[in-house]
Amino acid sequence: MTETPTFKRLERTVNLIARHPFYPGKSEAVHDCLDDLEERYRDGSLTHEQKSVLVSLLTSEDSNSIEPSKAERSLRTHRSS
Repeated sequence: MTETPTFKRLERTVNLIARHPFYPGKSEAVHDCLDDLEERYRDGSLTHEQKSVLVSLLTSEDSNSIEPSKAERSLRTHRSS
């Protein structure tokens, strides 16, 4: 059963973290979130299916979840000037 109220709240929170634009420390936040999901799975708070859904959200190939390269940061800086 994937649709418990607690799971839906956790899913919204994970989605916010995953979709948030890059910021220094985001990779650590994602790592901490993955650790928390594993801990919840081990203590029985999440099913394997629920954990898989949440991990998939966090690790999806999204440009917001990847640290921009130095070249991309340079381009962004020049564009905003």
